Amino acid sequence: MAYSYQFNKDEIGKLAFARRESINASFKDLANVCANIRYRDANKAVEFLEQAAKGKRAIRYFDHNKKRGHLREVGSKKGGYPKKAAKIVLEVLKNAIANAQFKGLGECKIVHAVANKQEIYRRLSPKGRRIRHDLETAFVEIVLREKIIPDAKKEQKDKKDKTKQEQKKQQLQEKSTQNQEQQMQQQKPIQQKPIQQTSIQQTPIPQEQEQKQTQVQGSEKKGSKESQPSESKRKKFSEVIGKREGE
Repeated sequence: MAYSYQFNKDEIGKLAFARRESINASFKDLANVCANIRYRDANKAVEFLEQAAKGKRAIRYFDHNKKRGHLREVGSKKGGYPKKAAKIVLEVLKNAIANAQFKGLGECKIVHAVANKQEIYRRLSPKGRRIRHDLETAFVEIVLREKIIPDAKKEQKDKKDKTKQEQKKQQLQEKSTQNQEQQMQQQKPIQQKPIQQTSIQQTPIPQEQEQKQTQVQGSEKKGSKESQPSESKRKKFSEVIGKREGE
């Protein structure tokens, strides 16, 4: 039997299955009953279906609700009292709970609850005019999953946090090793290339600058010549004055 519920192979130990086939009941009623208990706790769903099977609790019709009346119990939405369908779904749910207890699971939640048409058998009236009347059968399947206790949730979170921290540490270690390698490469002595001595070429001086330089040098020489006779005159003058004072 292939279930329409998709799951991983590792999750089989946390799931419980139950299925019933070839049901002589309206698949429309069965589908709406399953829609009312989907994603509920298993024990609360049993209480709900027991009251619905006795006609004390209304069931809301989400689909296949054409020409259905509105009920106050369902919030003025379309609903009804399908007792036969509620009894069948209740039996399948109890079977799933028994399978969960056999597996050793704790409190369970309804993860999957589906009903649909299965087979169609051709039927003809036994007397009178032969008119075709088809017999439609349906199936119901329910899947339960063990509820996660808050402590188990904490453990799962702790495991995830540990894995994240380990990943961060690995990334930091890789970065530190890369930085160390870069520093080692930078600290290696660099081979200095020999400096090539370049000969400085004297640029030719233009004629105008040469003339200016010669004029400056000539003026300096004249100044030096003029300074020399002035010093000799002073010496002679001092000698003459010394002789006069001696006389």
